[in-house]
Amino acid sequence: MKPKPVMLILRYLICIGLVFCFVEGKRPASPDRDIFAGATPCDAIIRPMLAIPAAADCELVKWQLLLLKGPEDDKAVRFDLKYTYGMSKAGTQGFVNDGTSAEMNGKWIARKKEGNLPGQALIQLQPTENKPISFAKLDDNIVHLLDPEGKLMIGNAAWSYTLNRIETVRHSDHH
Repeated sequence: MKPKPVMLILRYLICIGLVFCFVEGKRPASPDRDIFAGATPCDAIIRPMLAIPAAADCELVKWQLLLLKGPEDDKAVRFDLKYTYGMSKAGTQGFVNDGTSAEMNGKWIARKKEGNLPGQALIQLQPTENKPISFAKLDDNIVHLLDPEGKLMIGNAAWSYTLNRIETVRHSDHH
């Protein structure tokens, strides 16, 4: 008895589907990434953290922090921090003469919060060429900069030390 064309097509589609699943399963997953951004004052504590020269004209720093995680167990992998600093341009959100841009990168780790530190966890950036920079992860969307002693940096009515999540991309979103 000859197989019906519908059965042949169905078998063909099942085979194609199995091959596609096998190929997809072998492709390495791209890492998860979270992107946080914010602006902080350029004060005596921030300058050494970001290697900003003491003599530089600087009142504002804009941060963009990319945290990359591996596909297994949300394990921390590396970070890229891009920042621009300088004097703010009156009446705009920009800088006089476009400011000075810099970048640092390295590995990062997440640890359980310590003592009476608010939030869910402690995030520590470990730059390849500078001292560690720490944040309290207040929730999934907000991280707050810590001073070198591990205490929350305190802002005022005009300034904050908080970075907000602007983007999340999960490797499962790509498949």
